Amino acid sequence: MSPLRALAAALALIPLAAALWTGLENMTGDGSAFPRDAARESGGSPLFLRPAAGPGGAPGVASGPGAVEVSLLRRHRGDGEKRSRPERAGPRRAAEERSRRRTSRRRPGLAPVPRVQMRVDTNEVSVGDTVLVKVWISGVTDVGSVPFHVLFDPAVLRFERGIEGPFLGGDGRQTVFAAAPTRDRTRVVVGLSRLGRGQGLRGSGELCVLEFTAVGAGDAGLSFARARVRDSENRIVPATFDGAVIGVR
Repeated sequence: MSPLRALAAALALIPLAAALWTGLENMTGDGSAFPRDAARESGGSPLFLRPAAGPGGAPGVASGPGAVEVSLLRRHRGDGEKRSRPERAGPRRAAEERSRRRTSRRRPGLAPVPRVQMRVDTNEVSVGDTVLVKVWISGVTDVGSVPFHVLFDPAVLRFERGIEGPFLGGDGRQTVFAAAPTRDRTRVVVGLSRLGRGQGLRGSGELCVLEFTAVGAGDAGLSFARARVRDSENRIVPATFDGAVIGVR
């Protein structure tokens, strides 16, 4: 063989030798290899580089072209083959997994929104009758104070006094309560708070009772203004406030 032909034959064997070396470098115990770029080329299912079959169909190493053949066989879980490398999730799949984990760590539900409402025994009274308006709170998990104003029509009702309810001091904690009308007699300013530090109350109960006298016919127009529910750290807690309908005849 001439030197030129020998050189050409040697150059032709270089790619084959490189492919064989890559397969042997990552060879698994069953004679299969896992090329570095195979998973990317097959969409996540690795290609396998196997030695060409020898005489009788048994695996072997043959000489010459075709000594190594590429198989598109996919590796399936449970087929008895040991995975040489764990599959790596792409950036998008990893981001979705992180989002799923964050969602699973969230609380299963939000706390109920506290409700403060006026309750009356009847919606219709006569001039001269006493009207008792009970202020009730429900759905709280940590309440420390409930300040509010009660608006009313002074031509229909006259404010008499306020009586503290049992709820805020139900656990023995000292409280402060005040209820006084404004100068124009159109509203009652109510302050109700627990004293000292510590956990606030939870549950439902009566905050106070406001006593009025019916002095004229019409709609009393009872409603809340500047009302707040605050927790034990004096933070405002979102809440709903419902007034009452009372007609005087």
